[in-house]
Amino acid sequence: AVWGVVLDMGSSGTRARIHSWEQSVAMTEFVPEDSADKDALEISPGLADVRPADIDGYLRPLIAQAVRWIPAEAAPSTRIRAFATAGMRALASPEQEAIWAAVREVLADRDASPFLFDPADATTISGNLEGLFGFLAVNFILEVAAEAPAEQLVGAMDLGGASVELAFAPDGGAPIMADAYRTVINERAIQVYSHSYMNAGQDVARRRLAEQLLRMGA
Repeated sequence: AVWGVVLDMGSSGTRARIHSWEQSVAMTEFVPEDSADKDALEISPGLADVRPADIDGYLRPLIAQAVRWIPAEAAPSTRIRAFATAGMRALASPEQEAIWAAVREVLADRDASPFLFDPADATTISGNLEGLFGFLAVNFILEVAAEAPAEQLVGAMDLGGASVELAFAPDGGAPIMADAYRTVINERAIQVYSHSYMNAGQDVARRRLAEQLLRMGA
């Protein structure tokens, strides 16, 4: 089996997602049975709230938890990727780069991580790409559950901590004038509309509401 690790670095926390797959067999996500082990694959706060000097202590325990579940002989060929979303997009480029430099240093350190790592695989993804990934994930999950290719693709709306993503494939292949992405599902090329709304996530909404209530009280 081939293994892979994705560090899903959202605005409220970082989750280690472990997957394995074989030729002609659908990809599966590994999830520990024990709830405490499952919780250990998630850490908080979000990456954007961690100082570069603290990244090493932030990531090492999480990587150590991922190492527990992947066969030792497979670790050197197991690719690890770190993708951040809206929390990091809210930071200025110099702030982001300082954090990413620290992240890349940890992931490239063999004492911290035994996994295969390319520095290009640690980055902040666009909101629209985040929405497209969500669309693909939802339709993949539904296809696996049905044990057959989906007749009708479904749209996906992701309410995150700092942003909201909306993605869908228009019925009948209607043309998309903007934010269009070409993808292939079950050897069928389709156009997907994906758009991200920054500062519309639940954490940001709560903060804005609290600020508004404070102003009203004043």
